[in-house]
Amino acid sequence: MAATASPVPTVTRASPNGTNVLGATSGSDGWLATAGVGCDYQFSGRWVVGAFVDGTYSDIKGDHAWRVFTPGETFVGENKMDWSWAVGGRIGYLVSPSFLTYFNAGYTQAHTDAYNIRSILPGGAAVSGLQVPGQTFDGFFTAVSNISSTSSRACS
Repeated sequence: MAATASPVPTVTRASPNGTNVLGATSGSDGWLATAGVGCDYQFSGRWVVGAFVDGTYSDIKGDHAWRVFTPGETFVGENKMDWSWAVGGRIGYLVSPSFLTYFNAGYTQAHTDAYNIRSILPGGAAVSGLQVPGQTFDGFFTAVSNISSTSSRACS
């Protein structure tokens, strides 16, 4: 039976003294496919209201390393994000026929797979058998942005 460990919110990709830990990278790589639908409606001359939903399927992997107990002891594993989705709405003002400034807000969720980690002890010994369980992260988002376009048609 494998022991489980809760992930630590602070993520570092290298050991505290700046050396690489077992070939761990300092970023993530992989692929992502996304699809979304949405529509905007213009009313009262220059006001715009809209809604959207999107979903993402991905295979984005990155090394995850952190120190937990004694100086020099490091846990290393490969974390993978496999899906996410978002739903939201926006309200905006059409400053000119081709420039929209808007506020949007919504709700989003993302999932990471469970992954095995190795404990690297001082002196280079490696211990395996620990696993970080898969997790789903969710929350609200807000943003203020602008869109510039050569077409003033929406939902065509």
